[in-house]
Amino acid sequence: LDVPPVLSHASIVLYNWRQLRSSAGTHLRARELGTQLQFLGGSDEAYFYLITVELEATGAPALARNALRPASSPK
Repeated sequence: LDVPPVLSHASIVLYNWRQLRSSAGTHLRARELGTQLQFLGGSDEAYFYLITVELEATGAPALARNALRPASSPK
């Protein structure tokens, strides 16, 4: 690829989680997730990544709702 190795948000957060147990609801919760890869291996590092997964999963429906709204015309 001839691209320098770069750690991106997508690779360390969005593609770096797994469910530890099935939740009853549809919301992803950081306490029910685990990381697949960490640099140092501490619980604080895992939480740093996983809380971001929870926040992005919580905000995704709002983005979808706004994407379906027609754009307002400028006045």
